[in-house]
Amino acid sequence: MKVGREDIMRMGVGGLLSETTERSQPRNAKTEKRGAVPSTPRAPKIAGIILAAGLSSRMGSNKLLAEIEGMPLLRKTVDAAMASDLEPVIIVIGHDAKNVQNALAGIDVIFAHNAQYSEGLSTSLRTGIAAVP
Repeated sequence: MKVGREDIMRMGVGGLLSETTERSQPRNAKTEKRGAVPSTPRAPKIAGIILAAGLSSRMGSNKLLAEIEGMPLLRKTVDAAMASDLEPVIIVIGHDAKNVQNALAGIDVIFAHNAQYSEGLSTSLRTGIAAVP
């Protein structure tokens, strides 16, 4: 028997086996072991990495510590990251590390120190990724 493209199209969106209202669960649901409590789907955890190790050489002063509306720019950035349910939030520090940490005092973040911060942004990115649990 030859089955062509139009034959397949006439079979419908559900494929060869259509779902019925009598079926307790859809066919594509994961099967659980008998007697097991069905698992609840969990949202994936997504880490946030904020690069705050740079020299700010073009600006002259640490731009992340510049105040906007009475708050350091870095603090506003971290607050936004925390509000978005990123977990964990990792702050890569290097240049001016103590002042960066002080600007974020009391916030539940992970600090990852990049000893090679003067070698460029890629070293901070590697440091941040390595700090993801």
